[in-house]
Amino acid sequence: MEWVVRGVGGSRGLWWVRWWWVRSVVGEVVVGQIGGG
Repeated sequence: MEWVVRGVGGSRGLWWVRWWWVRSVVGEVVVGQIGGG
């Protein structure tokens, strides 16, 4: 995962990766609830 952070650029990469991860998790939860899971 470090190479991703380095590619995006320092601390900015960190918050970007964190934001993407949170989005993916929230998306799965929302889709699961809508799908009745």
